Amino acid sequence: MKQEKRSTLFQHSPVDENLTVLTNTDEISSVPFVNAAGMKMKEVKFAVTPLMSTYTLFKINVVGRLRRWRIGLYRSYCRPNTSTRRQPIQLRVYTVKGASGQGSLALSVAKKRWSISRNILTLHTRWASVTWWLFLTSALGNGKLGSHHLPDDALLCDERTATSSAKKRIAYTVAHELAHQWFGNLVTMKWWNDIWLNEGFATFVGWLAIDHLFPEWDIWTGYITEVLSGALGLDGLRSSHPIDVPVRIGSEALEVLDAISYKKGSSIIRMLNNFLGGDVFMNGVRSYLKEFQYKNAVTADLWRHLALSSGLDIPTLMQAWTDKTGYPLIIVESEVYDDEAKTLTVTLSQSRFLSGGELKPEEDAVTWWVPLTVATHLTGKSSESRVFSAKNGIITFPYDAAENSFWKLNVNGSGVYRVKYGNTQVANISRTLQLSLDNFTAGDRMMFVADAYALTSAGLGDIKNVLDLIQGMSKETDFNVLTQISSTLATLKSITYKESALIRDGLKSLGKAVFSPLVKSLGFEFSVEEEYFTGQKRILAISVASGCGEEFVISELRSRFDKFIAGDLQALHPELRSTAMNLLSAMHRLTL
Repeated sequence: MKQEKRSTLFQHSPVDENLTVLTNTDEISSVPFVNAAGMKMKEVKFAVTPLMSTYTLFKINVVGRLRRWRIGLYRSYCRPNTSTRRQPIQLRVYTVKGASGQGSLALSVAKKRWSISRNILTLHTRWASVTWWLFLTSALGNGKLGSHHLPDDALLCDERTATSSAKKRIAYTVAHELAHQWFGNLVTMKWWNDIWLNEGFATFVGWLAIDHLFPEWDIWTGYITEVLSGALGLDGLRSSHPIDVPVRIGSEALEVLDAISYKKGSSIIRMLNNFLGGDVFMNGVRSYLKEFQYKNAVTADLWRHLALSSGLDIPTLMQAWTDKTGYPLIIVESEVYDDEAKTLTVTLSQSRFLSGGELKPEEDAVTWWVPLTVATHLTGKSSESRVFSAKNGIITFPYDAAENSFWKLNVNGSGVYRVKYGNTQVANISRTLQLSLDNFTAGDRMMFVADAYALTSAGLGDIKNVLDLIQGMSKETDFNVLTQISSTLATLKSITYKESALIRDGLKSLGKAVFSPLVKSLGFEFSVEEEYFTGQKRILAISVASGCGEEFVISELRSRFDKFIAGDLQALHPELRSTAMNLLSAMHRLTL
């Protein structure tokens, strides 16, 4: 199936009169008839599609009548500051009968999401409407028919009782699949080796849209744990593969639809967006979409447009990131301070990072062009950017050796690489964290812990560095950083279960030191007026503190659970029920 072959397509379908038929375009007629076997049928015809790749053509015949939840028409604009009207877009969701009221959140997000994309990208697709329907077990973005064959909770929820994480999952699902209207449908890859252009961009733009819609969710910090960490984890394996891999036949395409296409693809797009700046990056994306709308493109086409918008050699900068397996570890070899010039010169090297360690010489042949970002106590949370394109080299930046001075690389975790600092530098970072967590962004703090643990796991670092960094964050209050600390402690607990009680108790004590004070300050009660992350922190803190054996937390959960079982449904909030049940089940098993 050649993706560059586009056609306008017309569909008609003779079906049982009780079936609902959905496809890429709107139904234009439905004529009843009786077939030769005497069955009552109907002939359903649909509007002709715009130019499209045939793999995005989709049709489903659904047994029984579906309930259509509909918010009607609305108008959106090309830009916020222009009155140019576009064609009204009809948004619809189809669900099984009786569940239509649970589609309101998905449709609300879709309406706002569609406007954001048309405003940012300045291009609109020719589809007159977008429809969702719910079934089966996978997702696929199709022109006009945003078909989500997902479990019900991927698009449906009762907003009165749904958890915050469930609402977030629904919002992202809608945002990601709508992004395919531009990345996949409006512009389609020429062949399956460039499938990452669809999925990587849809992932990135999905997060970008959610950031616009729900700024209180601090999406880009959460991105580090939910996307970047997954990309670094998988691509740190010897068994990984490049983003752009040869695909001989269409049936092999599913083999490359993994975390590399989605998460690493999205992560290098985010890295490039941060390096170039949002305006420069989006200007290149807009011109790319404009040239190739209703056409097919390859990765080199995108790099060409970003090079034109930035004036930089983007094809060379990005070549290893898409064509080679893995990502670099930036190693801080030494640093020299020049008091007269007030500068710091840092000697760096790069090599491929392997989570299993034991890098062989033939596995370290790639030299990445790394978009380095540097922050110091002088720059605050802003950063300087430069490209590090050698196996060994130096960087020099303004600095002074005043008390409490510091510097760091990979600001806000924007780069797809890990950093190995020397033990002295790690100790200085830990002291700086203890003085004030605000010296670093939440993304910085997350990457300190994530990189330190990854290096330890690979045999390239000291576990003391991990524990010292977590100890430096004992007053942490950011939910995403707390999530990183929680997952790191959980992993350490699982791999030390055969170690001495002293080590295991030490990890539990560290968990209590970070999370128990949060439980005391946040309590067990939820309020509809509280901020999103307040509730999220409460859930996490109670879960981790109870798992570390904090008695006052366990006692309170047991008391509330007993009341809940006795019929007081208000005693145990829905967000805490799974934590209580898992904890008490585990405690019961230990007594058997």
